Amino acid sequence: MVGMSAPLRTAIRKETDATAITTSGVHARRLKKAAKATVGSSVKRDKDTGELTLKVGYGVGKQSALRKTKATARAGGGDAGVGISAANIHWLVLGTGKHSEKTGQERVRTSMAGASTGSTEQFFDGVIPKAVTAGTRAALRKGAKKARIALRKVAKKRR
Repeated sequence: MVGMSAPLRTAIRKETDATAITTSGVHARRLKKAAKATVGSSVKRDKDTGELTLKVGYGVGKQSALRKTKATARAGGGDAGVGISAANIHWLVLGTGKHSEKTGQERVRTSMAGASTGSTEQFFDGVIPKAVTAGTRAALRKGAKKARIALRKVAKKRR
């Protein structure tokens, strides 16, 4: 199960690169690079049934110290924003609606209550379904290979 995630992660990254992004004032290359950095996976075992569950996608899994450091570096310094990391990649994948300030005292940039803080377009719409379609065959091959190796180990022990 663990080895099956690598082809799916690769497919998501390739599909992210292939996605055409039309942005207004945002660099598409930077968005894609940040999005690809957040692709991860996790494998969990159900306590009751012992069944394994594989999850692959943007912002999935625990961030390593290196990933956190890179996300912080991408954010830059000052008031430029928080940068794109696993914690907020969903803004770009799903998009956000229009937001506005509740009071005028919370932010320095907008001093009026009710001032719009804008919205985010849905940049990576449809990437995951396309990537799953593209990567499933390779993931199944990898899973079958892992299963054969495990079966050989069990067979050797029984001899």
